[in-house]
Amino acid sequence: MLARRLVYFLVLLLSTGVYAQPAAEATLAGLGVVSGGVEEQVKLKLFQNTHHLLQGRADADFGKMKFKSRLFANNEVKFTLSIADEEAPLAFEAYFDLATFAMELDGGGAVLDAEQKKLLAKTADALGKRLHEKYDEIPPHGLMLVQMMAYWSHSPDDYQHHKRLIESSYQ
Repeated sequence: MLARRLVYFLVLLLSTGVYAQPAAEATLAGLGVVSGGVEEQVKLKLFQNTHHLLQGRADADFGKMKFKSRLFANNEVKFTLSIADEEAPLAFEAYFDLATFAMELDGGGAVLDAEQKKLLAKTADALGKRLHEKYDEIPPHGLMLVQMMAYWSHSPDDYQHHKRLIESSYQ
């Protein structure tokens, strides 16, 4: 039942239509291929990887990020991620109520550059693979973290990530 509700929740999230890119651009953004055909890699370090807590960092030549995601007993997921920036770290927070499908997304007004979006996309890919290796069914807090990293990695140029509250009428 929880798996079906998560699928519905992700469909709701992705259908909010805040921003979209043509499929060709979205696919290329996630590949991380640079001129000369060299694949760029993200070094992923997980400090905690349990059914209730996921904490780690990602390092690459093109950026650094820290993240922490928790699943609470009342079916709530909360996570934070911080992306290193020259001026000040960019802080993103998210809250998901898996029972009511309410969500709150807060990018603190951040505008992601191409390197930061690439870091999000490559980290989402690496973290998703790592979680699939460990779990038959990825815990909700890991799934939501990976999906939101991928979602934010496709934001349009100059898009400002403000706080948003999304509620569902699903019962």
